[in-house]
Amino acid sequence: MNSDREKKRKRKKQLTVLNCLLAAMIGLSVMAIAMLEREESRAEQALAQESQAGQKENGEQTGEENQATRENQTTEENQTTEENQTTEENQATEENQTIEENQATKENQTTEENQATEKNQTPQEEQTSEENQTGGQNTSEGTGNQSELITGPEGGSSKEQEGEKMPEESPIVPESAAVTEEWFDDAVMIGDSRVEGFRIQAGLKNAAYLTGKGMNVKSVFTEKYIKQGEEKVTVLDALKTLEFGKVYIKLGINELGWKYPEIYIEDYSKLIDAIREINPDADIYIQSIIVVSKAKSEADEVYNNDNVAGFNELLLAMAEEKDVYYLDLNEVLAGEDGCLPEDASSDGIHLGPDYCKVWLEYLKTHTVSR
Repeated sequence: MNSDREKKRKRKKQLTVLNCLLAAMIGLSVMAIAMLEREESRAEQALAQESQAGQKENGEQTGEENQATRENQTTEENQTTEENQTTEENQATEENQTIEENQATKENQTTEENQATEKNQTPQEEQTSEENQTGGQNTSEGTGNQSELITGPEGGSSKEQEGEKMPEESPIVPESAAVTEEWFDDAVMIGDSRVEGFRIQAGLKNAAYLTGKGMNVKSVFTEKYIKQGEEKVTVLDALKTLEFGKVYIKLGINELGWKYPEIYIEDYSKLIDAIREINPDADIYIQSIIVVSKAKSEADEVYNNDNVAGFNELLLAMAEEKDVYYLDLNEVLAGEDGCLPEDASSDGIHLGPDYCKVWLEYLKTHTVSR
């Protein structure tokens, strides 16, 4: 009996010990799990902090890159601005040089004319001789729309009709007996959209027209305004294909915005030289720039009658210098206030049919016979 009890006690002790050990192991496991969880939490926090730090660094780098980009752009813009300023200064310098050269040329011409006068030779004779030996030079600038070449009948007896002989002291053509439209059989009309309107509305069909919208004294050399067959050619190339005895030129409205009017006169003079090279015997009529309406003049900084008057003064001086005829269209087209009448034009610039006919009558009563 005692031995059985002893055995039971030993088993209880053993079970108790085992239970204690099992409890200890469970406790240790719980502690280990808790420690692992804490470590994982710390690791996650560390990763989160590193991620935030990385984003912050990236943000700073991006800011620095953006700032660097802005600085580079600013530098490039400054360089571009400096280059543009340099280009404008160079252009201004070239234009100033051109003006100075023109002034020097005019002074030299004046000196030569004075010398010619002392030798009993008129400056116009000497200048005409020089112009017949030299041709026009092409220039490049200007744009415009194309216009077809419209010609009148070949030949004609226009030279036989009598006009008013022009006084030697002035290029302005005075009023003369009216000629018939046959006078214009051998005439060529060169000009811009205003002359194009004249062609359509004045009723003069027997002249040749070399016209184009936007035409100016530079673009006549380079722009292919005139349609000949299947191709388009420049005004001067078209003129070479015609037989003509008179040339009527009206250019200037598109040049009113030019910074240096002297360039306008220089290029206009080259056009006259080029025409004389093609036909030295042709009579050349320079038509004044027609004024604009009062409303247009007061509203526009470029197309106004102050600019028109200034350019016409230069044209008159050039006509005298180049020994060509000058037609002052504003004698009949301008109103008492010096402006184009409001009923003469729908846009203040281009003439309507009635005033185109007035223009034609002026040309008929202002001719020169040789």
